[in-house]
Formats: sequence, structure tokens, C-alpha cells
Amino acid sequence: MGYELPPTAKAIEAAVGFAGLCQLVEAHAGAKIYIPRRIGPEHPFAELLGEKAAALAEQLGGRTLTVPKIVGVVRARRDREIWERYKAGESACELARDYGLLWRSIQKIVARVDKAGRPAAQPRAADSEQQLSFAWQNRAL
Repeated sequence: MGYELPPTAKAIEAAVGFAGLCQLVEAHAGAKIYIPRRIGPEHPFAELLGEKAAALAEQLGGRTLTVPKIVGVVRARRDREIWERYKAGESACELARDYGLLWRSIQKIVARVDKAGRPAAQPRAADSEQQLSFAWQNRAL
């Protein structure tokens, strides 16, 4: 479940966060957009991003960017966040509301991530020692 954002996406994420990046990708993926130095309340970016639009203008204002098509990366990262929040105790209904999905979709995402293996899971030292011990005991003599 590894992912790497392209440089433009990283810059946008640094300015408006992952949720803001997702909103921009959903609205403008593959399009060239000009980011003005000042964004008023009626500007489409202000309507799309809310208060985050000011940070976008502050950090990237005056530039023309091509919004990358990163649907797979965004989905993988979203799924990982959903899995982490679900495992931390949030309900499927709360997550469905936050991500604009059905509660059943949240359950399917959690099951899929569980089946694929926990994201960024690293074996604990105790697990590694136990595996080595088990392997040593079952070796052919």
C-alpha cells in the first residue's frame, strides 16, 4: 500500500492538506489551473476549499499548475486513513459521513486493507524472534 505523490501534488498537499488535495483533484484532475495571489470569498477555490484557499494562495499564488491525476494514490491513502481511524475506534457511520461514502463501503475498505495486510506494518521485534525460534525448531536435521 505504498504510495508516492508527484511533486505538484506534494506542494498542494503542503498548502491545503490531504483533504484539500483530494478536493482539487476531484474538481480539476489533469487541468491547468492558475492560482491567484489573493483569493476572495466568491472565488471558485474559496468555494471548493473554504478557509484553506487562503493558504493555497499564500504558498502557491501566482503560479500555474497542472493538477495531477492521482486517483489511485488518493484512494490508497484515503483507504489507509479510513482503516487507521476505524481501528482507533471510530464507527463506520462516522467515517462514512466524513468521507462521503456508505457505511457498507467503509466496512469493505477495512476488510480489504485487513486482508491485504496492515498498511506500513512492520514486524515487532518479539514477532521476529518468535519466527526465528519457530524456524530453528522445524529445520531439517
